[in-house]
Amino acid sequence: MEVAHNGRSDVIRPRRGHAVFVPDNAWNNPDWTHPVHVLTFLFGAKHIGISLVRHDGRSAIPASALKTSIPGAYEGLPHSILNGLMLLATEDARGPLAGLLTEALLHACLRLLKDPQAQRSRKATRTYESVCLYIQENFQREITRKSIAEHFRLAPNHVSRLFRKEGLMNCNDYINIVRVNRARFMLQTYEMTLKEIAAKCGYRDTAYFCRVFKKLSKVTPTQYRTQHSGVKTERPPKRRLALT
Repeated sequence: MEVAHNGRSDVIRPRRGHAVFVPDNAWNNPDWTHPVHVLTFLFGAKHIGISLVRHDGRSAIPASALKTSIPGAYEGLPHSILNGLMLLATEDARGPLAGLLTEALLHACLRLLKDPQAQRSRKATRTYESVCLYIQENFQREITRKSIAEHFRLAPNHVSRLFRKEGLMNCNDYINIVRVNRARFMLQTYEMTLKEIAAKCGYRDTAYFCRVFKKLSKVTPTQYRTQHSGVKTERPPKRRLALT
């Protein structure tokens, strides 16, 4: 697994039973060439996203994953435990404390799954946030308004209304924003070709990717890489915990 943070990339080799903590403004790039089971927790501003991947190692990208989310569960106990893990990460602390905090975090997430918070936002907001999280987790795949509607068992027009009313933009614009934000991070972190980055961000056509990137970033991908190589990209804070 390649973990990139602050313009630096490190390769780590987690074993069965290990947990990998990926802090804010960082990303992990797993190597899917071996059979593996990975449980991932994505701690966002409005959701905790949970996915389980069972991969046979026969392809570069897993075929599917079991996914769920806990809306509005970021604050409270999980937030406090994450702060403790962040402090340990900055101190490069050794000993059993990191493992104990990780186990506590898993128990806290399990409790939220079994007994969701009583206070809920209105249904349209919850649905919109769930769709946004789904896009963030699947941007590298072929994803459209129609496929999103099928996944959530909604009418395509309803998906469009959600984005207009809740996000003040259309669905395709949001997909491109998520993909371009990821592309920015990859351009400044990895020595990949534009074709490779486009493919990993869900674009089959490199020329189209470059047009979308320039429209949103006001510069070409090559210009962005030159200007921002090694510079930290500002993105919404997310913390990721992957268990193998």
